[in-house]
Amino acid sequence: MLLDVIELRGRNWKPRNATAGPSTLAQVHEQAAKEQAAAAQQASKMVPMTRTGSQRGGRGAAEQGPDGWNVAGPTPVRAPAKAGDLSNFGKFTANAGPLKTMGPSSVFKKVDRGRDTPPPSAPSTISRATSGSNMFSLLGAGGADAVDTMPKRTPSGRGTTRKPSVDQVPQVAPDTPLRRKLQLLPRSVTAGEDGGVGDDKPESDEEQAPAAAPVKTYTDQQAKAKVEEDIKEFFNVRDVSEGEKSFAELPEEHKSKLVDKFASRALDSKDADVKLVADVFEKAATSKSCSPAAFEDGLAGIIEFLDDTATDVPQAYTIMAKLLRGTKLPQETVESLADKIYVDGDPLVKPKDKLLKAYAALA
Repeated sequence: MLLDVIELRGRNWKPRNATAGPSTLAQVHEQAAKEQAAAAQQASKMVPMTRTGSQRGGRGAAEQGPDGWNVAGPTPVRAPAKAGDLSNFGKFTANAGPLKTMGPSSVFKKVDRGRDTPPPSAPSTISRATSGSNMFSLLGAGGADAVDTMPKRTPSGRGTTRKPSVDQVPQVAPDTPLRRKLQLLPRSVTAGEDGGVGDDKPESDEEQAPAAAPVKTYTDQQAKAKVEEDIKEFFNVRDVSEGEKSFAELPEEHKSKLVDKFASRALDSKDADVKLVADVFEKAATSKSCSPAAFEDGLAGIIEFLDDTATDVPQAYTIMAKLLRGTKLPQETVESLADKIYVDGDPLVKPKDKLLKAYAALA
């Protein structure tokens, strides 16, 4: 307690913790002035310094600070703003110098061009008609004039070429013939014995006869593929003329394949399909689109196993007899084909007799 009294006496009887009360306006101004003076004094000590006293270009004499460092001239130092001071809010001055950026300058900027120097205008390599001219005047221009108005490539190779418009195509002079004129001459007629006008006759028979269409050649694989396609198409359209056309389009060496396919399909089909195939054979034989040798070769392989086929198809002999009637083969050829039927054992009625009996019944 005695120590507290001694300390209080040393402070001129002022308490250590004075209670903060309301301040007057004069006290506020006095306190602000003191703070501003202290801030100015602190800022005066914070000045830029240089290590050496050498000056280039005569910018001014250097001043030496109390710590031995050289100061680069008296620089007015702006006092730092007080925290919470809004007296300079909204006041700013534009920077008089150019805008400084941290990044590199533009690569498109010309070094030798000033700020106020306008950029040079790029030379145009395209020659265009004046804007005041009528755009439809090019239609009546001649060929040479129309070509000259078109843009051309410059010798340096940097010019732009444009495709000529259809309206600017050089027009041909009226007296220049575009093609040879057609001359209509009178027909040459011969006078008859009675003085009348006779009919025109061709000079030769070769000019009158139409040229035969060449038959396309097929390999065995291509011929089999065409036969399969023709059979499928024929039974879809069910047209006898289409079947006869298939025979005409095939070469002679491959027609037996088509006969074999037709006959095999008929043995597995109904009576309507059998009659349709027989009609195709008859029309092909009549028009000579298929030769008797091709019919014989095509039916020989099927007739050889006709007796075995009759085990599954009871009407096999009757169907084959109808097909043979359609081919219009001679009797000798039919009997020769009947002799090729394979016989297993010694049946009471031979397969040959069965086929010839069915063939004679359709006569």
